[in-house]
Amino acid sequence: MTKELLVLSLLLVLIVAGCSQPVGETPVTPATDQDTPEAQLPDPTSTPLEATPPETQPQTPTTEMEETPEVITDVISDRPIVYGNWAADPSIVVLLDPLNGDEIKRLEAPGLGFAIQQGVTETGIFYLDDNQQSVFKLYFDGSVEELGFLHPDGEFFEGVVLPSPDGQYVAHGRIVEFDEAGAQVQLTVSDVDGSNPHILLDERLSDRVTRPTPIKWSNDGLSIYYMNVFEGVGGYGGTDLYRISILTGDREEIFPDGNCLCSTSISPDESSAVRVMQDDGLIMLIKDLDTGDEATLALPDEYLEAWEMVWSPDSSQLLITLGQGDWLDDLYGIIQIDIASLTTTTLVDQDTQLYRASAWHVMETVWLSDGQNGLWMMDVETRELSLIASNMILIQHSQ
Repeated sequence: MTKELLVLSLLLVLIVAGCSQPVGETPVTPATDQDTPEAQLPDPTSTPLEATPPETQPQTPTTEMEETPEVITDVISDRPIVYGNWAADPSIVVLLDPLNGDEIKRLEAPGLGFAIQQGVTETGIFYLDDNQQSVFKLYFDGSVEELGFLHPDGEFFEGVVLPSPDGQYVAHGRIVEFDEAGAQVQLTVSDVDGSNPHILLDERLSDRVTRPTPIKWSNDGLSIYYMNVFEGVGGYGGTDLYRISILTGDREEIFPDGNCLCSTSISPDESSAVRVMQDDGLIMLIKDLDTGDEATLALPDEYLEAWEMVWSPDSSQLLITLGQGDWLDDLYGIIQIDIASLTTTTLVDQDTQLYRASAWHVMETVWLSDGQNGLWMMDVETRELSLIASNMILIQHSQ
């Protein structure tokens, strides 16, 4: 891809995101614990990456904490709410108790950007810097290292990364080459230091250019769910949904190509996959991943767009953020869906503050963000809202 096209794609993403349109991040399904594979990833059937990992060691942080933070334990939660503030000097990330919002700790995050590459894992926080060039891993002891193998040319970062929930591996979907004749796209996986790189998917596209975008690791760590997303647009959804084996490279189609930007998500327990499509109104399709059975649910008529999807930690409930599609004067709603009965409850209706469902790590508390970068805590039983932080960007747990 030429530098001019990369810059144009970046500008498109930033402009659309500034208009509060459904672009800019991967789905926000709560993550689940997974077992770490005991052995190194074996070669799949496709050709290994030609590039070799860089010989240089990851960079050390340019700034140091005055006190060395303690490593997070399971005393409060192993899945804190994490948000970043890139406007602070130095930029920071803050970890909160997902039940009551109490602060656990804060860490300096040198060069923290506001783009979509962030991900919280068991061993640290992955983020893209404010120059849109470098991916870093911030450990919970405050140390930082640069994952240079993800951007060896030093240009704008290309594609989407999804670290495994245990922080040991990194999946990377990207367009390798782009010209008038089409594009070469790849989905790769490697150890977190860039070693043992494997190509899971390598395709040449001649007409419609889409990027393979990983959205979830399987709970056994041996497969990746991914969808194809229109290049230069990004978004909460894609055209389709696949599950691809890390061991063999074999893939299974879950949702066929709908030629759409369809919000898509997989439940934490991998029992269900859902997506929302436009068919004379918004229709949610729910697929049982064990049986293949499908069901549909019509969403409220007053909304034209589906945004974030957030699962309850037990996979029984789903929150969907909806919009009316007016760029200049939009109204948002949040509905809660019981997956077993397909009954719905409205949590927020036609709201001007643009509340969005963002995280649900414990059953008692839902976390929302708003159009002014505010972070809110909602009591599930009383629906009471409390503002917890401003000028923030929520960093989602990798799943």
